[in-house]
Amino acid sequence: MSEVQIRPLTHALVPVAQVLRASQGWNQTDADWHHFIDCDGEGCFAAFAGEDLVGTAACIRFEPPSGPGARAWIGMGLVDPTRRRMGIGSALMASCLRHADEN
Repeated sequence: MSEVQIRPLTHALVPVAQVLRASQGWNQTDADWHHFIDCDGEGCFAAFAGEDLVGTAACIRFEPPSGPGARAWIGMGLVDPTRRRMGIGSALMASCLRHADEN
């Protein structure tokens, strides 16, 4: 397997993310993906092995944006079943946690 790269999950990638989502039987719509990106685009991640999208995750921050009351939600954690147990989910989760900590 080629090295996995974590990149931003953008609006343009939603159709590809939907293929991964549908393969797992999840019920998210295009509008759901776009909403996550609109809420906190810097916290939406895509894992690529070469040109293949192999995973997704999102970390959405809630008000207040910083300080003791700051909160975040992590979701949309998907990894292609043929690529599981290779550290992709861990890399996506680390990106989400880093985003939450930095913001």
